[in-house]
Amino acid sequence: MNYSLASSTWDGKELKAIQAVIESDIFTMGKKVAEFEKDFAQFVGAKYAVMTSSGSTANLVPAGFGNAHLVRSREAVYYYKCAYKGEYMDAESQFTYAWNDERIGIDWGIKNPILSQRDVLATREKG
Repeated sequence: MNYSLASSTWDGKELKAIQAVIESDIFTMGKKVAEFEKDFAQFVGAKYAVMTSSGSTANLVPAGFGNAHLVRSREAVYYYKCAYKGEYMDAESQFTYAWNDERIGIDWGIKNPILSQRDVLATREKG
């Protein structure tokens, strides 16, 4: 029995979508991404949604936005870069919300997460 190591399962509709992105010359954060984010936010009943890659690349966090993630695997590396005006290392203006802060309202589906040191401190400061 032979198994193909690589094969395409894309149909004409998917190939057409790929070609449209190539022709637009906007490979990330384009019109289709903005449409998807809006539709997805509406679908899940959220005010906003931000589309990211598979998580294996860095994500840009705009000034004034937060970033959060839940890892269900044994290990993960999460890369992100904050967008700043001025100096990059302005730690004094950074802040952390506790993972279970009611103001954010995220149901993580977990009761006792393993937290980073920064998140542990935020949880202690909260309550």
